[in-house]
Amino acid sequence: MNVNHLRSKWAAVGAAVAVTLGAGGIGITHATTSSGEMPIYLPIEPCRLADTRPDSQVGDRGTPLGAAETYTLDGQGSVGNCTLPSGTTALSLNVTALDATAPTFVSLFPAGASLPVASHLNPLPGQGPTPNAVNVDLNGSGEFSIYNLQGTVNVIIDVVGVYDDHRHASDDIVDEAGIAFSNQLSEVEIDTTASVASSVSIRPPSDGYVNVRATAFWYSNTVGRQLRCQITDGTTTIDGSAGFVLDTDPEVGALGHQVSVEQTFAVDQYTGPTLFGQPFNLVCNASTGTVDMNDIHMTATFFPTSYAPFGIVLPLGAPDSGGIAD
Repeated sequence: MNVNHLRSKWAAVGAAVAVTLGAGGIGITHATTSSGEMPIYLPIEPCRLADTRPDSQVGDRGTPLGAAETYTLDGQGSVGNCTLPSGTTALSLNVTALDATAPTFVSLFPAGASLPVASHLNPLPGQGPTPNAVNVDLNGSGEFSIYNLQGTVNVIIDVVGVYDDHRHASDDIVDEAGIAFSNQLSEVEIDTTASVASSVSIRPPSDGYVNVRATAFWYSNTVGRQLRCQITDGTTTIDGSAGFVLDTDPEVGALGHQVSVEQTFAVDQYTGPTLFGQPFNLVCNASTGTVDMNDIHMTATFFPTSYAPFGIVLPLGAPDSGGIAD
């Protein structure tokens, strides 16, 4: 882990990513129509999976997490006070950190996977309970892990929903639409050549409109380096017109610096670019050198012809009508 990654852990990233996905790409509300595994979200009656406090222990552990410790838990079957489906591939959690003895960060990820570069909670000594909403993928054995950097800290883990192992066989579902989600948690390096950082697919049931939104965290090793992003309908070209943002890194390694972009596309189901789930792409490039992006979260939402939510969301960046500034 380089120094910029370590610095990113101390930023108040947890609050900013309260509803982002924990790891891996998983679908929410409706599965998309590409073939293969497409997990769908199922809310459940909240249950307590784990509580490491010795006086209120739930699960197999009644001691806090130690320094540089990884604690692995089951995400399927009977765990703590929960009974979770055997087909669960990911969990929607409320995670709370308490009693930290040193400034630290806590991250969740599939068991056996690499530690993510972004934290989920950032507890401090003397601080009250620190909660956050976290979605985390399970590994092939149905397990996930939680990591604590330093000192000791107790954690409470409640499950509020599961992602079920749902599969499509090519184009067998004709009218499924609504909302499609994707998440690219692992780091993506972006250079001066426009390239696809992430994508999302949705199959519209009729003519209408698809609204696509994307958010991401990014940083660079050079102050003032700029990132430019645009959502396109299958092309990797940034055309210098509508639908992009230009964002500047205010300091070296400032992960927690967020870029957000939105674009609406008219859809002709039979001749348009989104026929049978062709992806919409988040295309980005850097002004000079390279920048690193992660936690890229994309949504595609279908609307009927009678409604088109036009607009661009620019919470931290500003539009630019020309070329990339050096």
